[in-house]
Amino acid sequence: MTENNTISTAATEILLACLAKPHDAIHPTAHRLLEEAFPNHYLLETDHHYFRPWYETELWTLEPLGGEGFDTQWSHEWSVRADRSYGSLYSGWMRAKWSGHELQMLAIGTKGSYCRDVRWFVLAETDEIAEGYFAEVCRLHSTVKGEVLVFQEGHWYADKELFESIQSTNMADLVLHGNLKDEVETDLQLFFEQQETYRKYRIPWKRGVMFLGPPGNGKTHMIKALVNNFKLPCLYVKSFSGQHVSAQQCVARAFERARETAPCLLILEDLDTLLDDENRSYFLNEMDGFASNDGIVTIASCNFPEKLDAAILDRPSRFDRKYHFELPEAVDRRGYLATFMTRFDAELQLDDSGLDAVADATHGYSFAYLKELYVSSVVRWISTERHRAIADVLKEQSESLREQMMTEPPTEESPKQTRRRPHYRSSFMRPFDEDED
Repeated sequence: MTENNTISTAATEILLACLAKPHDAIHPTAHRLLEEAFPNHYLLETDHHYFRPWYETELWTLEPLGGEGFDTQWSHEWSVRADRSYGSLYSGWMRAKWSGHELQMLAIGTKGSYCRDVRWFVLAETDEIAEGYFAEVCRLHSTVKGEVLVFQEGHWYADKELFESIQSTNMADLVLHGNLKDEVETDLQLFFEQQETYRKYRIPWKRGVMFLGPPGNGKTHMIKALVNNFKLPCLYVKSFSGQHVSAQQCVARAFERARETAPCLLILEDLDTLLDDENRSYFLNEMDGFASNDGIVTIASCNFPEKLDAAILDRPSRFDRKYHFELPEAVDRRGYLATFMTRFDAELQLDDSGLDAVADATHGYSFAYLKELYVSSVVRWISTERHRAIADVLKEQSESLREQMMTEPPTEESPKQTRRRPHYRSSFMRPFDEDED
């Protein structure tokens, strides 16, 4: 029997022996048996989330070493967007080649409170080799590049598709009132450029930015454009709650990763829905407590600021910049229509008089509803109204859409039509073409 087969068989026997133990005894048993079986090796044990060696790179290679009676076990998931599968090692014995060295690694997967947990046992000839390889793998996977980190159910995961969808969003496509767009962009640009000045005068190099205003008026578009413009790591918090994680742990984990990744953008969309009585105090402490948030720009959006605690909304050390994204005025509506219509053929574009007429007819419209108006009018024109000018279809359609925007159908409980708040759902996770907020 060759040396590799001997190692493979011994490791398989160790793995099977460990998995036969009660849950709490599996890892201690593995550590003891590995030290006994490989006394001349250094043993490094870890379950750190950055240690994901099964993703091969030009820095190291891997190969499974399946012994008799147990094959390497992989967990596979399917991505509909990417049209491909993703595999991660769950249990098994691997050989890694890194920087001219060979390491043996045993992975043991067990059922955790949230998901299946994997603990790694790395065997190398010296501690320098084992710890060097560990650092190399963690350093690579802790770097945020070509992905958005999304926090949900108390855990972070990388979303490459979301990152790619943001790449088409830019400031040029964003129409806002006055010089609001330039104010936001300039403020953050100066912040990142003046790191040394902040430190010279002992001012915390952090920034909290709040985007306020009704849905559909450019808040999410601005956030996506900023992410794309500054090319910094983007961390997006989708929720501060988890089925198997406490509120305190959720908030702490979110900010811990942001501090590790800084300088970065920490996105809190719909802050009024993210916070509740259970997690609010923890959030306040993480935003402005003992821990340093150096290099973190926290960008929050809020549709209904009356739902936020005054300690969040009014205390400048947490969100010291507040920008209001209000319903567009006539000049802004005209500018938006002029920009949006360029995606259509000439026969579906408005002339100057048409732009003026539709802008005047859409008082009270948000940018999102202006987009809906144009798209629905184009669909109507294509279907049944080709004999009419698109401006006439838009003006007529604006009245029916206004009724849909401001009222809801009568019910037995409420026979009269009543004014309601526009419906809103989180839009950062959708590609730009699907939203205008």
